[in-house]
Amino acid sequence: MNLRKIFNTKNFKFILESIVSLSIVASIFFLAFELRQNTISIQLSNRQSAMEMGNEWDSWIKDTSFADTYILALNDFSSLSPTQKLQVDKYISQGLNIWEFVFGNLKDGVIEESQFIAWDRFFTEEYKNNRLWQLIWDQKKNAYEERFQDHINLIMEKKVELK
Repeated sequence: MNLRKIFNTKNFKFILESIVSLSIVASIFFLAFELRQNTISIQLSNRQSAMEMGNEWDSWIKDTSFADTYILALNDFSSLSPTQKLQVDKYISQGLNIWEFVFGNLKDGVIEESQFIAWDRFFTEEYKNNRLWQLIWDQKKNAYEERFQDHINLIMEKKVELK
């Protein structure tokens, strides 16, 4: 075989273009793999963040003094001291913040719907069954994203089914 024929300009150009094309395809596959790994990492990180927020929120109720205050607030908010009212307000607001966080992650495609459903079911029940949650929401709803406000409105209109 004559090396001059193999490495003539036309063949050499074809070989180089083939190598470049294969390199580009390999790079695209590598980038797709890296992007998928990054997406998984973000999903796990947001799931962990939501769990940490939930655990911190649960710690309020583990404090028996606050738990008593919260139960009293659900029955007669007006009987609370200003400090107790502030505590309950912050507790419910933090719950709403967690709810919006997981809702936003769902809408942004960061978590799967199945991951969102449990959170949504819990907070929907709290919201629908406790007039105090509704009152605090009415006071603070403008601080939340419009798409989350729409979600709450749908819940109150009973257009959102709990799965």
